[in-house]
Order: sequence, then C-alpha cells, then structure tokens
Amino acid sequence: MEGMLLLMEPLKIPKLSLDEWLKEVDVLKAQDINNLIDRYSKLGEKGEERALEEYINKTSYAYKIDLKHLKIELKKLICGHPDYRLIRAKIEEYGKELNLFILIILDVILKNLKYGGDSEVLKSIIILMLYRVNKIGLKLYCKNIQI
Repeated sequence: MEGMLLLMEPLKIPKLSLDEWLKEVDVLKAQDINNLIDRYSKLGEKGEERALEEYINKTSYAYKIDLKHLKIELKKLICGHPDYRLIRAKIEEYGKELNLFILIILDVILKNLKYGGDSEVLKSIIILMLYRVNKIGLKLYCKNIQI
C-alpha cells in the first residue's frame, strides 16, 4: 500500500460541443481553429482530432508553453490528484458557469506552469484539451494514471 496515490473522483467537465467550447475562446483564435478543422475535414472525425492536435502543438511551441508539463498538470487536476484538492473544492463551489470553470482552471495552470505569456493563448489550448478529454471520456483519460 505504500507509495499508492489515493485519487479523488475525476472532475466533472461540462459536456459541450466544440462550437460551445469555442464561444469561450478569443474570436481570432476560434477562427484559426475552425480553419484548421475545415482544412482537415475530408478526414472526417479524425480530421477534427488532427486539427486540434496541430493547433495545440503549433501554438504551444510558438508561445513557448511547456506542453508536456501542461498535460501533466491538467491530468492531475482532472483525474483527482491530491495536489489539487483545494482547487477542486473551489471549482465545485464556484465553477457552475462555464466561464468561471475555465477561469479557475486557467488560474491554477498559469501558476503551476509559471507562464507569463498571453493567457488567452493558454486558455484556448486548455479549452481544446478539455473538449478532447470529454470526447474520449474521463474513465479512459484517467485510466492507468501515472503522475
């Protein structure tokens, strides 16, 4: 039992369409994302996934966002890591509205990444990651968590 990590229940992420999530993103960034999706649309659903992955990778590189660290911290938050116990309580209390839900997550991720750049860029990446988590499902996303 030693060394075992006791996780909380996964964070309940609002189940929204991509269009609903993109309403929370800066208009120009949403347009960039939709343009990529249009470009890859001939691939069907895989095209959307490929477009989102391309946007996340290119944007994080361009703005010097440590994508690996971001994915780890977001996974810890979503999958119930004890480091995020207090933040999770805050999300459950105040995060009933989508914009507050996103702002609380953005705030904690900004602090943990020590990212001093454009928060709208980071927000767009986090929103796409939350959308993708919903598509694959929390159970699968948090399965075999190693953080």
